[in-house]
Amino acid sequence: MARSTAAYLDFRHGTPHGARAYVPGREEPVHLGLDDLRDWGTTLGRLPDGMRPPRRIEVHHSAPLLQFLIEASKQVNFVLFASADRRRTAAHGPGPGPVRF
Repeated sequence: MARSTAAYLDFRHGTPHGARAYVPGREEPVHLGLDDLRDWGTTLGRLPDGMRPPRRIEVHHSAPLLQFLIEASKQVNFVLFASADRRRTAAHGPGPGPVRF
């Protein structure tokens, strides 16, 4: 399966807009601007010399749609991730793992 990110992305509604990268071996997260996400969160990006890739990136943004999706996700136990490529569409719910369509 192809991946477009090198880290887990954790989206949170709020301000100020920005991100925090959690890098193995560092006690404190690295604070990032939204413009830094490509470098830090994708396999196409470029990290500073000597920096290990983050395992998780926490992204903060005040977009109303993001707030709606976060609130809606608290009321369901099944999430569908859709893709234009039908082979990459998966459903996630309580259980052993993704269900492929």
